[in-house]
Amino acid sequence: MIGIIGAMKVEVDGIVALISNSKEKKIAKRTFFQGFIGNTEVVVVECGVGKVNAGVTTSIMCDNFDVSLIINTGVAGGVDNIKPLDLVIGNDLVYHDFDITPLGYKKGVIPGDGKIFKTNDLVRDMCIEIAKKKNISYEVGNIASGDIFATKKDIIKDLEMDILAIEMEGAAIAHTCKMYDKPFIALRVISDVLESTNQAVSFNEVEKEAAEKALMFVCEIIKKIAIDKKNNNIV
Repeated sequence: MIGIIGAMKVEVDGIVALISNSKEKKIAKRTFFQGFIGNTEVVVVECGVGKVNAGVTTSIMCDNFDVSLIINTGVAGGVDNIKPLDLVIGNDLVYHDFDITPLGYKKGVIPGDGKIFKTNDLVRDMCIEIAKKKNISYEVGNIASGDIFATKKDIIKDLEMDILAIEMEGAAIAHTCKMYDKPFIALRVISDVLESTNQAVSFNEVEKEAAEKALMFVCEIIKKIAIDKKNNNIV
């Protein structure tokens, strides 16, 4: 079973609409939609915005559904040369707003858990293969998460790593997946670019199209996994 998590309704509705034999399960104010896309079993949920919503919902998914992979899909703000509607395939995820540097730690480091939460190598390679085959404009890079709609690049300056996308949930989902030992991939389509003119306007204008592009890519992953499963070559 593949678990699919998006923060907002616009980020998951397209996938939910494709599910056959769908059944709903409500747990802790979240509605999980379980069924099949083609021959692949999926469970899809809108987790809500922010790290707590994302982490709690991921934990509920792991506790109640036998997921073998979790995909986090949605939109994000881009940094520097990333353009709206570009796809970012996540590599390392980090919190940009976790800061206990006065205690001698580097920014982003969580005692006992570290700083970096990695996506699954095999699934990331699969995503790159799909993007190339479909001629999708993409970058592979690091994603920073925090409970802020980021508008200034200063927010990531002390992380000591290159960041391509900034959003509000991915690192919390990746962190939870690490705790549950679940393979994880983050996919973000850029809706706006930090420090650009009218950034919030860009987000509102592009959000729906960006979310739809992200969902289309998730569908391609599901198709690829189904083919690999049929050929006994699965993650």
